[in-house]
Amino acid sequence: MECEVCKKDCERKSPRQKYCKQCLQGIRKQYEAKRRKTDKRIKWREEYKETYRERKRKYDTQYYQDHKKKHLKYSKQYREGHKEECKMRDYALKIFKNKLLKRANYKCEKCDRTENLQLHHKEYTQRNKKEFDEEDMKKIEVLCPICHKREHIRLAKLKQKSLHLRS
Repeated sequence: MECEVCKKDCERKSPRQKYCKQCLQGIRKQYEAKRRKTDKRIKWREEYKETYRERKRKYDTQYYQDHKKKHLKYSKQYREGHKEECKMRDYALKIFKNKLLKRANYKCEKCDRTENLQLHHKEYTQRNKKEFDEEDMKKIEVLCPICHKREHIRLAKLKQKSLHLRS
């Protein structure tokens, strides 16, 4: 048999043998060196991914905490300065929501579910209203969370189609 690397004649122990002992050892050493390099690369890549994940997690939690503090600060400040106004608006919203629920018989207007009802605005109105009238009631419907999500998806598709038609 002839070795494929050094082209010397050598004994064949099996019909599949292609290399002599010396060449086989050299090939094994090269293979081991390559494997060690790739192992180092894989290890480095994993370490890098881990440190990246940790940095991202720290950044996200810090950003969320800062944002939450800022939001609470402003909402508390606003409420402190406008206590009576906020109480009246909250009370008016409660009454308005109860009227809407009563109108819908405490059921979803699309599928008649009774749990976790939400208000869906067909048309958005002024936010800080203290009084609500019949026109506002016509612009809002009572929906369960599933129908509410479906409605928003439907509206998003309509909006996307109208934007597509314009261009």
